Amino acid sequence: MTEQKALPYGEDYTGSWAAMPNEFMLFYMLHPKFNANTALVHTFLVKNYRADKRYSYPTLDEIELTLNLSRGAVDAALDTLLEIGLINKEKHPYFGNNTYTFNEPIHSKEEFFEKFPEARKRYDRQLDRRKKLEARRDAFKWQPLA
Repeated sequence: MTEQKALPYGEDYTGSWAAMPNEFMLFYMLHPKFNANTALVHTFLVKNYRADKRYSYPTLDEIELTLNLSRGAVDAALDTLLEIGLINKEKHPYFGNNTYTFNEPIHSKEEFFEKFPEARKRYDRQLDRRKKLEARRDAFKWQPLA
């Protein structure tokens, strides 16, 4: 049996990468305020995590410029991450910039829906949409003539 590699780039890939929890794509995206910018900002914070300090501390300017996002988009993403409990924010006592610590994401879709019922509504709408798309696709399947 072949061992599955974490990245599909080949044996000699030497670049770096930052992780994003699978839960973001599986059900956090169903939260009305969580979007691709939110996931991107979280991933950038993870990339800048300092294990020796136990926090991440990029400046707002650094986030904005590196990710090519407006300050409003960065602020909205950070507010969402705080609101749904994925990060904590404090002011650095000496430098005055924000520092960010992380909370583990919810791993269960059911627990997520219990905590964020508005996400369940979006999930149900997506299921309805999927059913309509499948019905439309099935209506155009090729059928051999009898």
